[in-house]
Amino acid sequence: RVRERKSRPAAATEGGPGEEKPRWNNRKHTSNKKAGKNDLSLITPELYQEKIISKLFDYQKEYRQLTLDKVRSAFILKSRQIGFSYAHSLISLERALFENVDQLYLSATRAQANIFRDYIIEEIGREFDIPISGNPLKLKTANGYVNLRFLSTSSRSAQSYHGDVTIDEAFWI
Repeated sequence: RVRERKSRPAAATEGGPGEEKPRWNNRKHTSNKKAGKNDLSLITPELYQEKIISKLFDYQKEYRQLTLDKVRSAFILKSRQIGFSYAHSLISLERALFENVDQLYLSATRAQANIFRDYIIEEIGREFDIPISGNPLKLKTANGYVNLRFLSTSSRSAQSYHGDVTIDEAFWI
């Protein structure tokens, strides 16, 4: 090793100003993070309207209008299998993206809460070709970052978060 070190060029060992630096000091320090993970900042309200909202049924659009009117709370009695959870997940995602409000989805079990998450991931991937992942979903929007949390009713998991709250199937809780 001593011979090897002495045989190196002087510039490689001295490294003074203006001199060639050794190649091991010129390595670029790059992050291992994926560039643009969960980046939805290029989605505009008009584009979201065109690709997502336009595909909702009329009764889902009426519910969307109710939420846009800033109704503080709504208790909706709905029938089963009508796509309400699907519509609500996309409507609350709209509020998260364009008003920068965190969203909390609370259900009897974590698996039920993750149904909202699955709808969001599926539609964003299909309509905008943007893969999103994580739990919670931390999304980059044009206004900053927003969190979407999917929680069960456990007292350990559903405390200390802020944002709009969706309670799914409240009578099962």
